[in-house]
Amino acid sequence: MELRNVSTISRIALMTGEELKTFREKFGLSQDQLAKELKVARNTVSRWELEERKIPEFLELALQTIERRISDSEKAGAQE
Repeated sequence: MELRNVSTISRIALMTGEELKTFREKFGLSQDQLAKELKVARNTVSRWELEERKIPEFLELALQTIERRISDSEKAGAQE
């Protein structure tokens, strides 16, 4: 499965649980780590991934923020 760049997703409601899981794994995050970043329970992330709960619209902005922070952190580490 190809992961679409989160910033290019026009309607996050169309994001599937599998795409969320792929995003999480791409950045090396566990469900628990992603849940802490989003200030939700780990089982909420699990339910989104299993498509037992609808993925909320706020997630697009949150994932973009996480992606930027991780990228910035990696760039800073590469410059050291």
